[in-house]
Amino acid sequence: METVKLFTRAMLVASLLLVSNTSVYAGELSISDQLTITAINGKSHTPHHVINLKQGKNLVELKYDGIFPSYSDDTDVRVTSGRLYLTLNVNDNQDYQIQMNQIDSEIKAKQFITTPSIYLVDEQGKRKEQALLNQNELITQLFLIM
Repeated sequence: METVKLFTRAMLVASLLLVSNTSVYAGELSISDQLTITAINGKSHTPHHVINLKQGKNLVELKYDGIFPSYSDDTDVRVTSGRLYLTLNVNDNQDYQIQMNQIDSEIKAKQFITTPSIYLVDEQGKRKEQALLNQNELITQLFLIM
């Protein structure tokens, strides 16, 4: 019961911190083909590879999906992640691109899911490695700022 209260409280704080009242977009985020955006600032989003971002803090929920050939038979192996989260602070008129290391095998895909990180590239080409958070890590971070 205490965990449910903590989760509810953390999600409320996250919503208050991340969602702005304005609908003006400050920038755009485009992502790799193996990632899909499923929610923005806590609101479900039709899966896309390009989204508009609001000025200030944004919380982007992503999901990884890869298909690889199976060497034991003629079927393919699908590797998917749970929810992954990217926190991003956007200034006015900034566009970003998410890049990933090449994931060309089932083993690399499972390694990515275990320790997910991406490269966030700004318009000037500056590349910064950033870890993606799973749901437990996100809740822990929110709890620590409360």
